[in-house]
Amino acid sequence: MFFHNYIYRLKCILRDRQTIFWTLLFPIILAILFNLSLKNISSTETFSKIKIGIVNNEEFSKETVFKEAISSVSNSDKNPGKSNLFDVKYTSKEESEKLLQDNKIEGYIYFDNGLKLFVKKSGLNQTIIKSFLDDYKQTASTIQTIISRNPSVDHSKLISSISDRKDFLKEVQSSNSTPDTTVNYFYTLIAMACLYGGFMGLNEVIAIQADLSPQGARVNVAPTHKLKVFVVSIMAAATVSLSEIFILLSFLTFILKINFGTQIGYILLTCVVGTLTGVTFGTCIASVVKAGEGVKVGLLIGI
Repeated sequence: MFFHNYIYRLKCILRDRQTIFWTLLFPIILAILFNLSLKNISSTETFSKIKIGIVNNEEFSKETVFKEAISSVSNSDKNPGKSNLFDVKYTSKEESEKLLQDNKIEGYIYFDNGLKLFVKKSGLNQTIIKSFLDDYKQTASTIQTIISRNPSVDHSKLISSISDRKDFLKEVQSSNSTPDTTVNYFYTLIAMACLYGGFMGLNEVIAIQADLSPQGARVNVAPTHKLKVFVVSIMAAATVSLSEIFILLSFLTFILKINFGTQIGYILLTCVVGTLTGVTFGTCIASVVKAGEGVKVGLLIGI
């Protein structure tokens, strides 16, 4: 009798086209739309070198320390094939100003009784240039202060020790997969689909309540205990909902090629817990709220 009722409830749930659409087809449609809109978002965030100009005048030619500093973060023969921060052009002041006005460089550096930066507008690249120059000024000021207080210090060792920045924080990856922020949207989609199992749980409670459906009236006059019918109904709803989640997860993984990393076991476990949460949440709303089906569905969607 138990297995017979279980199969019966499975057939009833699968024949409810409206519920199957919202719990299975709708998340798949959203997944396709997410993939179309987000699949190229990572490529647009790739960093490109910041084009800057440096006025090659007499004062700049004496700034040997600054030359070393700018050479270490820009395209030069010392850094072949290295990903650098700046793409530097050494020009006259007039040519640098023309390049800036034509938007061919983000700004230019000019030594005239000190270090000066000229930009046309404010933005991320201009902020990066200013941050680099501020860091250089702070480092140069530190070196000058140390030398003035201790003239016997070894200049070469001092510069190398200050230039050697140490990082005391170590980044540890939780898995071997490449981080991808767009996967968060698909995790959210899976979570939504899990909670949509609440519609099935709600429908199963309505189906056994005599005051809400003719089917519930027939169930209540049947010789089978109502609690057994309830348990069988919830098991059937959880089975269908979990099957839909696995179909959605397979679609995301094998059709849309979404990379969920190597922790697939934890993802499956979370899907099981999420599905049971969604189905039981729907049954809770349907059992606690003493109102019609429309009010129950409205509260479930709202909450």
